[in-house]
Amino acid sequence: MTILTVDDDGYLPATPLPTVVQLADVYDSFVDGAPNRQARDRIYRALAMHLDMLTAEFGPARTWIGGDFISRSMTPPEHVEVVYICRTVADFLRNLKKARFDRVLSLRSVIVGHPRLIGVEDLHPVSGLVHTDQIRPEKLPFEYERLGHIPNLGRAVGFVEVHL
Repeated sequence: MTILTVDDDGYLPATPLPTVVQLADVYDSFVDGAPNRQARDRIYRALAMHLDMLTAEFGPARTWIGGDFISRSMTPPEHVEVVYICRTVADFLRNLKKARFDRVLSLRSVIVGHPRLIGVEDLHPVSGLVHTDQIRPEKLPFEYERLGHIPNLGRAVGFVEVHL
C-alpha cells in the first residue's frame, strides 16, 4: 500500500513525469480517508470497471489518470480523467476501427440521424463519471500539459500512471 503525498491544497506536486502507481494505490491515496469519500468511491468503482473494459477491448497499455479526482481536495470531484496511451499510431487507428470503441472512449460530439437528426456533445462512458481519451505517442506532451493543469487552480499539479 502506497499513500501518495499531496500539497496543502490536496493535490499531487507537479513532477517531470507522472507518478507510476498501482490502481490500489489510487484508492488508498484518493478515496480511503479523503474528503467526500462517498462521491470518490463511486467514481473509483466506475474507474476500475472502465479500466477493465479498456483492457478487454484494446489490450494492456500505459494509462494516465488525473483531474480533480487525483487529489484530496475538499471540493468533491465530478469525474476522473483517463488517457489510454497507444504504443503506436497503428494501434491507435486499429482501436478506432473496433466496433465497440464508442463504449470505452469519450466522444466530443455525436450526430444521430434516425428517426430524426439530433446531436449530443461530450458523451462519456460510465454515466459521465469517466472521461477517456486514447492518444497516439506523439500527443504525449499535449496530454501531459492538459492533465497537469486543473482549471481555476492556477498552477501545475501531478497525476498518476497505471499500467493495465
